[in-house]
Amino acid sequence: MALVLPHSIFFHVGRTAGHFVRKTIREMGIPTYDVGAFHDWPSNIPLNEEEQKKLFFCFVRHPLAWLKSFWCHEMQFGWSASDYSSKTQSDSFAEFLTKAVEAFPNGPASEAFRPFLMQCQEVGRQENLSADLRRILEQAGEKVLPEVLEQAGVTTVEIAREILDAATAPKELLEKVLHAERELCERFGYADVPKGLIGPSNVCLATYVPLGESKLPFTTDADTARDIENAFVLGGRAFPGPEYRRRTTMAIKQAMEAIDFRGKDVIDVGCMDGVFCFHAESRGAARVVAVNRRLRKVVAQLKKTLGSHVELLEHGIYGVEQATSGRFDVAVCLKWLQIARHPLLLIRSLSGLMKEDGTLVLNTDYLDCYPGVPLIYTPLGSESPTNSYGCTYFNKEGLLNALASYGFHDFVIHAELEQGVDASRDFARMPFQTESVLHDSESVAGNITLSCTWSPTVADKDPRYARDGVSCHSLVDFWDRQLPADSLPQYQAHEHIVAHLSGQLHTLTEASRQLKTELRTATAALHDRDKDLEYTRRDLVECTDDLVATRQTVVERTDDLIATRQLLAECTDDLVATRQIVVERTDDLVATRNLLIDRTARLEQMVEQVKVLSKELAEAKARAATAGPTSDSPETTALTP
Repeated sequence: MALVLPHSIFFHVGRTAGHFVRKTIREMGIPTYDVGAFHDWPSNIPLNEEEQKKLFFCFVRHPLAWLKSFWCHEMQFGWSASDYSSKTQSDSFAEFLTKAVEAFPNGPASEAFRPFLMQCQEVGRQENLSADLRRILEQAGEKVLPEVLEQAGVTTVEIAREILDAATAPKELLEKVLHAERELCERFGYADVPKGLIGPSNVCLATYVPLGESKLPFTTDADTARDIENAFVLGGRAFPGPEYRRRTTMAIKQAMEAIDFRGKDVIDVGCMDGVFCFHAESRGAARVVAVNRRLRKVVAQLKKTLGSHVELLEHGIYGVEQATSGRFDVAVCLKWLQIARHPLLLIRSLSGLMKEDGTLVLNTDYLDCYPGVPLIYTPLGSESPTNSYGCTYFNKEGLLNALASYGFHDFVIHAELEQGVDASRDFARMPFQTESVLHDSESVAGNITLSCTWSPTVADKDPRYARDGVSCHSLVDFWDRQLPADSLPQYQAHEHIVAHLSGQLHTLTEASRQLKTELRTATAALHDRDKDLEYTRRDLVECTDDLVATRQTVVERTDDLIATRQLLAECTDDLVATRQIVVERTDDLVATRNLLIDRTARLEQMVEQVKVLSKELAEAKARAATAGPTSDSPETTALTP
């Protein structure tokens, strides 16, 4: 989700103090609005032409600190269905880092930051949060109030101490991760491994419920594995439940840890896999009753394995107080209120189980909307946030009021978890998210875990009753007087439903018979295929033999080629030597040619001299012949032979 300001746009990179940035910007009075999905990449957010001209900015942090924060967040609130999480998920921080480096060798933190860094012109560091935020906002031309920045505190997500303590790894592994992140570190000035991360490789069991030591071996088959809703540890061995339940399991576990079970009577209404029943017993509960309309196989198996004394009762969630003996110090009801068509009747049944000052632990889905206004939402089909079974959703105030009306008080909220919303469901088109009334979370759909005390005498002191002169007791009596005096009416199927189901049974029986026939045909066809596969296998064996022979031939040909190559290399050496001799002879010929050219030039010069002398001699003879000889002439005498 991008936060659009007058001159800039902030893109929220997860685990980099983005909530602080958004809160501080709004506290400074800068006009803003949101576009796109939460934590979405800039390239995936539709921006108009005017928005694209603004300054884009985001924040990063030390890669190892970011990886620790990411792992702790996923462990606390449940691993998401993203590709990144699926490749790195582990209950061990060290194994998480190992998977992360293998999946993203160019840096697992860089992989998360890259889509933002490619689009943002300015990037701040979380370690220098306030100063970098001020610098970027002033550079963009936004109106900054320094006093707000100075007073602002970083918003942190509450992470269980058990998870934080488990976030350590050997120094060698941390240095390996930092080496993979070297480009990011060089760009933003990160260097050393944080000392707080150096430590042993630990398996974090924060999301596992301890059940103690087993008396007999506990084994799981496919049916038992499907029955497990909550991850648990039994005899030092971990049994993981479905991933989507991990964060609610941890929230419930934390609520249960606040209770001293020693010597207490405990009942779990709608116990599902019974894990929290056996957990309470392992912590010293004197009596534990596990109630479910149909007890699962895993409950009986756990009871036998632990040598447990937990009482098992098959009963629905309504009217269970009439099916049990005595009252209880602690009542537990998990994940049932949102699928209860009669939610107040369920709360009434829970109140009927409580001892004075007893404790109720409740977990349910709820709507995080319209703060201060007690409401209940009753969807139909796909108007439910998750599935069609969800039919009752309180907001927080509505839930607390419903519980208070039956004598519960002193509410302690242990966890409020966000839940994603499937955009294809009709719930996504409800106007909750356009009312600007959300609080605590980014999604209107959530899950809440709370505990409270039951004491109608204390509840009567609520000042809201005094104005009308009524009490909790009198109102409960008025509301419930229309119920049957003896007991709640038993569930009975309507005749038309029975007829419908009978018709379906007949149809399914015929379909089963047809499927058996098709299965026999398919079995015969499979037998024929097996024969064909056997023949094919034999052909493959023969082809393999041929390929082996061909490979041997290729090897031999390769040896011949190697020998030929060696011979060619030797011939090449001879040719190189011959070429050198030819070059030397050529140099001699060139020298000889140059000498001949020189001698020829000299001969031509001598010939020219001879011609000149011959001409002079001829002229001299001619003059002598013309002058005639004289006896006293010295020249004549000299010329006479």
